[in-house]
Amino acid sequence: MKKATVQQGANNKVGDKVGIQRSCNRWLMLTETELQSLAGDFAAMLTDHDCHHPALVFFLQGELGAGKTTFVRALLQSLGIRERIKSPTYSLVETYQAEYGIVQHFDFYRVKSVDELEFIALRELLDTASLVLVEWPEIALAELPAPNWELTLEHQGSQRRALLSEISAATPPATPAAN
Repeated sequence: MKKATVQQGANNKVGDKVGIQRSCNRWLMLTETELQSLAGDFAAMLTDHDCHHPALVFFLQGELGAGKTTFVRALLQSLGIRERIKSPTYSLVETYQAEYGIVQHFDFYRVKSVDELEFIALRELLDTASLVLVEWPEIALAELPAPNWELTLEHQGSQRRALLSEISAATPPATPAAN
């Protein structure tokens, strides 16, 4: 993945010149403001990323109220989304058009069976997206592409423990060699 230079965030623990790379693969203790700053740093990195297909896939994991939707909301606002950003807990998916491309935000918390995903035309939505954000991905793993990034959040008093992991590089698929 192309490394981006990001603006300094609200707190040096997260938002410094190496931004996401420095925050990656280690547990961070974050306030809500710092979590939002991390989302802003990630958005800055995305806007520097010039590959939109296949989509960049981001899994968000954690218990209810841990901050998954807070992170997504801050990320989308940082990508220039000005409309109301709501949790797709009941609708299962919300679609946004950003300058970056189409963003699909899924929340599978209420899904009891993978068969329910046919109702939302999951495959077609994935095909059109530049960025896919998935809350509660474990419910639909068999139907989802492998993630490029994963954020795990846990309650820790008034703060959150956050682990951001780059799972696979966001690169376009290789073009098959001609025989």
